[in-house]
Amino acid sequence: MKISFENLGPLSSGKLNLADLTVICGENNTGKTYLTYALYGLLQTWDTFIKIPEFNLEPLLKNGILEIDLERKVISYAKDILEEMTQDYCSNLFRFLSGQSEHFTKTILRFDLDLSNVLKKGFQTDFKSDSNRRILSCVKEMD
Repeated sequence: MKISFENLGPLSSGKLNLADLTVICGENNTGKTYLTYALYGLLQTWDTFIKIPEFNLEPLLKNGILEIDLERKVISYAKDILEEMTQDYCSNLFRFLSGQSEHFTKTILRFDLDLSNVLKKGFQTDFKSDSNRRILSCVKEMD
């Protein structure tokens, strides 16, 4: 994941590549904490800001099976979904940085995600009730 930002506290602009371990270093009062708290806040709460397209669940209720074309329904909208999410997050950023909203009106965050591998991977997961009864299975075959 690559993140670019503008007007984030003392940081006028920059880019960051997130990896399994990302080290941010520099002199005091240069914006490391602003950047770290902004990223932490986003990664902890992204699901409250993201809006995934709605799906017609009628085939699931009628036949017990629902097929979703991930390329057409999700991946193709990923850029728009991420852009809307980051705009919503930026408008709430002052809460995560314990600041005043007017200090972050010009803050911009952008994400660049490589989703090319998403369609190649397979997975299966079950959603179960409290009594361990399977109520929904999600399966995605490889490729």
